[in-house]
Amino acid sequence: MRGLLITLVLIAASSLIPAQLAVAQPETDPAQTAREEFRALFAAGRYREALPLAERMVAEADSAAVSSRDLPVALNDLAATQLRLGDFRGAEASYMRSLGLLEHSQGISSLQFLPPLAGLAAVYATQNRHELAVDFYRQALGVHRRALGLFNPDQTRLVEALAEISLAMGDYAGAEAERRYLVQIATRNYAANDPRVVQALFDLARWYESIDRNETARVVYAQIYRIAGKEGGENNPSAIDSLLGIGRTHRLQFVADPKSVGTPYASVDQVTLSRLPGILYPKQRDFNSSKMDRNGQKALNQALSILEKQDDPPPQLLSRTLIELGDWFMTARQYEVALKHYGRAAMILSSTLKEGESNPLHAPRLVVYRPPATSLTHRFKPKSRTLLRQARFTLTVTENGRAQDVVLSDSDMSGMQTFQVQQSFQDALYSPRFEDDKPVATSSVEFIGQWFDLVHPGAPGPEPPPADAR
Repeated sequence: MRGLLITLVLIAASSLIPAQLAVAQPETDPAQTAREEFRALFAAGRYREALPLAERMVAEADSAAVSSRDLPVALNDLAATQLRLGDFRGAEASYMRSLGLLEHSQGISSLQFLPPLAGLAAVYATQNRHELAVDFYRQALGVHRRALGLFNPDQTRLVEALAEISLAMGDYAGAEAERRYLVQIATRNYAANDPRVVQALFDLARWYESIDRNETARVVYAQIYRIAGKEGGENNPSAIDSLLGIGRTHRLQFVADPKSVGTPYASVDQVTLSRLPGILYPKQRDFNSSKMDRNGQKALNQALSILEKQDDPPPQLLSRTLIELGDWFMTARQYEVALKHYGRAAMILSSTLKEGESNPLHAPRLVVYRPPATSLTHRFKPKSRTLLRQARFTLTVTENGRAQDVVLSDSDMSGMQTFQVQQSFQDALYSPRFEDDKPVATSSVEFIGQWFDLVHPGAPGPEPPPADAR
């Protein structure tokens, strides 16, 4: 999350202000030339070189006759640079000064407020001062909505940032509400069944996956399948991608808890909260089964069948489909079938990948690992109240995806915690590394087991990383 919030501080460097509202300068104005030089350095990540220039622009604006107009912008640029360099106190002071100047010269709907408000939110979020961050993000959103409307699409990055902060605070209901609001923005600007809402639905589904709400994610993927299928039919890549999501969430649900596979769940539209007519393949579920739900395999097989009927299927999508099927059969302990699918994917990737593109089969990839249940008890508590403990192991992944020769290399867990993680890892399975389109064993593979502990009352919380590490 920290990396996302630092990235979002680019919002605070005046990027939220529409071009027509930016301060106009003559083309030959030295101040405009300095600003362009600063922007180039900032965009290139050369923050230490940009800092003196930003400080000089503030000093010049401060002493100029038009300082009330130029100074807030210069302060925003300085603050964004200070934040990038880890100078939180300096960034806070610069943004606060900018905000104070604007409060005396701008109305409450002025978009000029957005950079300092969003910037202060990012400053506080980076320091884990989440309550303050939420307050300033909400103020920024209030300005945005008063100026541009309740569902204006330009607020997306602010809503995403607020959702991330809510997640860090352990407010999963708040984070979910913001994520669903992003879908509402898309549907209000287009229509509920418009293909242009599909990307927002994908973002929501993948977010649900990231917090292990696989059944809810699957309902959203089914929603995507219905919408995407209306444009381009089943050959629509988004429709195929949604089938992969349906299959993957079935598998991940089984990996996390086999007993949950047969649990009934409501099919609910994540925007309107109305009941959906049913998800993909609703009648074939066995609610008394603790085995993998074959509806997941059916969705993956359907995706593969669609692609194989095409004269020239997209190689990346085809290889991802084959890898998902390989993961499915590896999880089902049907190793030979899994390796067959991985092998097909390896051949496609070796002949189609461009330089610089990553190959998921060039290194072992963990597919099945069920951690001790007690290690996850506090996972969804506020990050300020939890301490993440880790145990590092080195091992060999065989050509069949099994883990062997597992050796503990380092751990800050208790002895019992380390033992439980190591015991749970005995059943772990990988997709093996492929060389020349064949699976091979890989030694010196690192596995990091995690354990979420509560920070004891009165004990210091996790230390933030030093400024130069941010």
